[in-house]
Amino acid sequence: MIRWSSAFLATLIAFAPLHGDNEITKDEMIGFMDSVKCLFEGRYAPNQWKQGYCQWDCSREMEKVKSEIHQSQDLTVKGFQRSLRKFFNSTKDYHVNVAYHSTEWAMLPFRVKGIGNRYYITYVDDDKLGDGFNIEVGDELVNFGGENPHDVILGLIESSTPSATDETDRSIAEVKLTLRSGWSGDVVPRDPLTVTFQSKETGSLNTYQLIWDYHPEAVPDCQIVEKATNQLPKLFDAEKMKMDRAFPLATNIKKCQMKMTQDPNEFGERVSFLPRLGEVIWSTPESNPFDAYLYYDEDHRVMGYLRIPHYMFDEDEVAQFAEVIEVLQENADALVLDQLNNTGGNLFIAYGFASMLTDKPLVTPKEHMLLSQYELMDAFMILDALDWVQSAEDAKNLFGETFFGNPVTYQMILFIREYCRFLQDQWIQGKYYTDLTHIFGIDHVNPHPKVRFTKPIVMLINGLDFSCGDFFPAIMQDNKRVTLLGTRTAGAGGFVVGHQIANRLGIYYMTITGSLGIRLNGQPIENLGVQPDIVNELTVEDISGNYQNYVKKIHET
Repeated sequence: MIRWSSAFLATLIAFAPLHGDNEITKDEMIGFMDSVKCLFEGRYAPNQWKQGYCQWDCSREMEKVKSEIHQSQDLTVKGFQRSLRKFFNSTKDYHVNVAYHSTEWAMLPFRVKGIGNRYYITYVDDDKLGDGFNIEVGDELVNFGGENPHDVILGLIESSTPSATDETDRSIAEVKLTLRSGWSGDVVPRDPLTVTFQSKETGSLNTYQLIWDYHPEAVPDCQIVEKATNQLPKLFDAEKMKMDRAFPLATNIKKCQMKMTQDPNEFGERVSFLPRLGEVIWSTPESNPFDAYLYYDEDHRVMGYLRIPHYMFDEDEVAQFAEVIEVLQENADALVLDQLNNTGGNLFIAYGFASMLTDKPLVTPKEHMLLSQYELMDAFMILDALDWVQSAEDAKNLFGETFFGNPVTYQMILFIREYCRFLQDQWIQGKYYTDLTHIFGIDHVNPHPKVRFTKPIVMLINGLDFSCGDFFPAIMQDNKRVTLLGTRTAGAGGFVVGHQIANRLGIYYMTITGSLGIRLNGQPIENLGVQPDIVNELTVEDISGNYQNYVKKIHET
C-alpha cells in the first residue's frame, strides 16, 4: 500500500561548509544519517514489533553506518549509498527502501529460479543472444563468472535484501543475478564473464562468454573530502528537489526495465508464468488489463481463471474487472485466482475486488499507525472537504458512483468521518502509536450490489506477493472465502510513506512503513505473511516441464 508525503520533512538539512560545488564532506553524510534517524523514530510504525521480532534497534544500526563513514579511508558516494542500504535492510522490512538518482543498469539475457541450492533457467531472451548459444529453459546454471551460482545468490541476499523471508529474499536475489541497477543501489557490472549451463536434454556442459548489456551512469557523483575549507555554508534549494522533477527519471528507469524482457516470471506481469490450465473456450483480449479465461478441466467442467498482477488499476480498469467477474459468475463452476508475483498497490482497489468475490461481508484487518502532524492535517482537510456532504447524492457528486470499485454511499462518508475524528482524538490523548483501527473506518467489505462471484475459489500465492498482495489473501483466508495454494507471502504488512530529504548524496527518495496490520487472529502480517492452506512449491520438473505438476496440484485442489 502506497502513501506519499505531500511535502518534504519539515526541516531540510543545512549542509556543512563545502570545499567546492562538486565536493561533499563526511560531516554532510553524518548529518543526513541524523535526519534519517529522526524519520525512523518519528514515522516508522513497526518499531516496537521489530524490537521483539528481530531485536532491531534503530540507534545501534545507525551507529554502525556512522562508524563505517568515519573509518573509511576511500569512501565514495556509491559506498555511502551501500552503507545506507545496510541500515534500511536491517529492519527486515520490504517496505523500507531507498532509491537513488542513477541511470546506470545492466542485464544478462536469461533468468533463473532456484530449487534447493541449484539454479535453473526460466527465461532466455533469444533476441539478445543470437545464433550459436545452446541455452534452453530448464537447463541448469552450474557456473557464474567462475563461482558457484548459489554462492553468488547468497552474496546478493546479504547485500541487496532485508533477509526477512527466505523465499522472498532468494527470489529477489535471483532477479538481481542477471539484472542490476544503480537506481536500487546495486554494484553494476560491465565486464565479460563466463557462464556454464548443463543441458536438461543431454546432460552436456555448455560454456559461453557473455557480456553485460551495460547502460552507463549519466548522474556522476560528487567527490568526498574529509573537511571543508570554505567557511561559507551552502543550503540546497528545495524547489529543485520537488518530486515532480524526480518522477521522469523514475519513469525512464522503469521504461528501460520494461524493454529488457517479456518474461512472465517478472513482478506484476499481466500474464502469469503458468500455462493455460485446460482447453480454453473464452478469454479476454490482450487489450484487457486482466488475463482471464474459461476452460474445460479434466472432468469437462467449465472452470474460470483470473490473473491479478497488482492492485494499481484505475477506475476504468476496475470496471473491466467487474465485467470479467460477470462472465465468470455466469459460466464457471469454480475460479482459479492467480496472484503470483503480485507487487501490491492501492488498498481501496483490493477492497473493491474483494467485494466482487463474495456474497457476504468480509471483515478487514485492523492497523496501528504512528501519527505525526501530517496525519492530523490530512484528517482536518478530509473532514473539511466532507463537511457539506449530507446525503448519498452529495457523496456521489463528490466521489462518483464508485470509488475504485467500492460503491459510494452516505454510510461510507460517515465511516471516513469517524476515522478522521479517531485520529484527532488519539493525538489529543498522546497516543501517537494509535490503538488498533480500520483504515478509513472500513471494518467490513460489503458485497458489491451488482457483481458477485459466489462459487469456490482457489487462490495462488507465493513469496513475491507484497503489501496488498499480503493483505488481500489475508482478508480472503480470514473470512474463509478461498483456499490458498502455494507458498507464504512476503510479509509486507502495512502502508508505505514516502519521504525526500534534500541532499547531494544521490538519494532520490526513501520509503518506510507507516502502519502495522493485524489479522483477525491477532497476528501481524509484517514478517509473518500469509501461509497457504495447501503448500505447493516449485520443482525442477515444473521448470523443465512447463509447470505441469503445478497445474496438476491446482486441479487436485
